[in-house]
Amino acid sequence: MKTSSGALRHEANAPLSHIFLSLDLLEMNSYNEENKTYLSIIRQNAERLQNLIRNIENHQLDKEEPGRIE
Repeated sequence: MKTSSGALRHEANAPLSHIFLSLDLLEMNSYNEENKTYLSIIRQNAERLQNLIRNIENHQLDKEEPGRIE
């Protein structure tokens, strides 16, 4: 199961990394307040996805290694 959860994590994190990098570039060059608002919404939702992936990963690790200590 570790392999499939690792693959899932990688497949989900790869596009998120590109989204965050693109957001960084857009935010640096955005002077329009309306655009900044939209970029902020995109960033908030990308962060929510990132946290969801982490929570799923942690839950999966807890199931695979119940006694592990971080």
